[in-house]
This record gives sequence, C-alpha cells and structure tokens, in this order.
Amino acid sequence: MRRGVKNFPNVEVLPSGKFIISQQTFSGYFNKAQLQDVQVDSSSDVEIFAKEIAPTLGITIRFAGEEPTDSVTHQYNETMKKILPRHGVEFREIPRKTFGGEIISASKVRELLKRGDFDAIKNFVPETTLTYLRERHTK
Repeated sequence: MRRGVKNFPNVEVLPSGKFIISQQTFSGYFNKAQLQDVQVDSSSDVEIFAKEIAPTLGITIRFAGEEPTDSVTHQYNETMKKILPRHGVEFREIPRKTFGGEIISASKVRELLKRGDFDAIKNFVPETTLTYLRERHTK
C-alpha cells in the first residue's frame, strides 16, 4: 500500500487495528459466504469509525468501492451511506473497475494467484501490487 500511494502527499497508510471491520466490531464480514442471503448489521463498526476513528485522525471523507456482487459488503456500504454523514463524514462510493467485461475483484486475483498467472494478474492490479505479489509468491 505504501508503495502504491507514495506519490500522494495527502495519503497516509495506517494499520486498521482491531476496530475497523474486525471480528470484534463486524464478525459477519469474515463469514460472508454464509451470509449472502441474510440482512447483516454493520452499524456498530460504522458508528465506531464515525465517532472515534474519523475525528481522531481528522478523516472527513471515507471512500469505498461499489459492490455489485457481494451482498455483505454492499450492505456495509449502504450502512456507511446512512451513518457517516450524520457525523460529518462524507461517503464516496467509487465505481468498480472492469477488465474485459469482468469485474475486478480480490477473489479473481486470488484465483489467478493460486495458478501463478501473473500475466493475467497484471490486468487487475496496479504495478506496485503486482511487484508485491511476485516478490512473495514466486519461487
């Protein structure tokens, strides 16, 4: 992440710790496969971010990618749209990128990584991410 944003002076990468989409605040996020047809409540996680994390770090805008295929993440985005503005935090949803008519997703990249298909992965990730993956997954 740091390599990918090093040319942006107004961006700082910090570890998320145990209070941003964690087992403690939104355990359902880590069981997404079983919850695709279930209404989930991520409001505690978003409230902690809005009341504690955003003010402490001076965050006034939260960005997230749109989620057309994963119900749990889509619901999380909807919760952020409702709660964050109440606390003075703007929410911006970024349209999902595609390549060759296919939605770019971490799941797709993990699938390609299992096959070691770095030629295909380069179509789905930034150069810094490709370099990182090659460094850690090439023997």
